[in-house]
Amino acid sequence: YTLPHETEEYLDQVLGMFLSQFGQDEIKDTLAYCLRELAVNAKKANTKRVYFEERDLDNIDHYLQKQKDAGLYIKVVFHAQGNSFRISVRNNAEITKKEQIRIFDRIA
Repeated sequence: YTLPHETEEYLDQVLGMFLSQFGQDEIKDTLAYCLRELAVNAKKANTKRVYFEERDLDNIDHYLQKQKDAGLYIKVVFHAQGNSFRISVRNNAEITKKEQIRIFDRIA
């Protein structure tokens, strides 16, 4: 429900290990930036979900605790298989129809 600096550093290290195995060290900084952005966006989405449920903005600590109580989290997965490497960043909140449309519009 939070993304402390130590976790960001850990994710950078894990990414570096995977990229090193594929001989792709030169793209680490670019991918690390993208990974941090995705993780922060997933965490913000959790915060917004709680905000819109409650509609009584108080302070961030309150909303962080509500996220924890609601079981909301983000998950980062590094998956290597053969010559393929995939990074997945997700939260466990169900996407709304409005959010799906917004994402589709951005892609289009």
